[in-house]
Amino acid sequence: MDARPGSGRLVILAAAAALVALIGAAPRAQEAAGTALTSEWVLAGSPADVLAAARAELVAEGFALEKDIPASGLLVTRPHAYAAGWPDADAIGLAANRHPRSVALHVFVPPAFSPARLAVGAVVDMDVTVVPLTGKRSRGTATAYGQAPLAAEFAERIARRAGLAAQPLPDDPAARTALSTTAAAGGASTCGVPARLALGDPAATTSALNFVNPEYPPAELARFRGGEVLLQGEVTEHGTVTALRWVGGVEDANLVAAARGAASLWRFRPTIVEGCPARREVRIAMSFEIRRG
Repeated sequence: MDARPGSGRLVILAAAAALVALIGAAPRAQEAAGTALTSEWVLAGSPADVLAAARAELVAEGFALEKDIPASGLLVTRPHAYAAGWPDADAIGLAANRHPRSVALHVFVPPAFSPARLAVGAVVDMDVTVVPLTGKRSRGTATAYGQAPLAAEFAERIARRAGLAAQPLPDDPAARTALSTTAAAGGASTCGVPARLALGDPAATTSALNFVNPEYPPAELARFRGGEVLLQGEVTEHGTVTALRWVGGVEDANLVAAARGAASLWRFRPTIVEGCPARREVRIAMSFEIRRG
């Protein structure tokens, strides 16, 4: 399965249309650290109840929802000013010169699985202070994806609101299956360990519920360096993306980190084979382009 949004090429918005403005602005750095980003949990409740608790918690924290799709279990917020009561910069692993300014949350509770599975990811915008060798202090911004400590904080808040305990969702598909009482399209509990569909398998067709566009790393933008990054990973049986790795295209470390960070927050509709959800390999192509004129 190949995933390419839109007409087949993901063009970083504003990188082309506002090239001069971006070059002249303060630097915006792409965080390379922490690209195994989105954390997942299992809660001993129904998906509908957990999604309702997540929605209520986000609203209580002051978030405005950009996407609210109950049928798919997807909630995406607009960026919200970083609150004093949330984990501080040190707690979420930021360098001393980086300070969180705002956060957008991506919450996913796939409806066909019971007990509920919960995935939380974050896009954190930060203020950055840079002191180069010249000694002249400059300020810019940075973006970090996923932020597992922050995701865990909000997962715990959602669990408390639902009156449930959040347990880490195992990496092993067999262990995940053992936890599920319902994991089938028709609500049955007869499905075994999810099959894994290879690239090119005609059954491995699905559509994405949510795309996240990466930031264009400023160093590459300033050097007019771009191109297509090709990633490969696995879509879990419930629609999250894991094990992303570079498999082709431009091998620039900053471009690959930006692509991986954003792609880790993509969400897919589950692939159903003979009534049961299946895992499948996926390739995701992201194109970093600079268009003149």
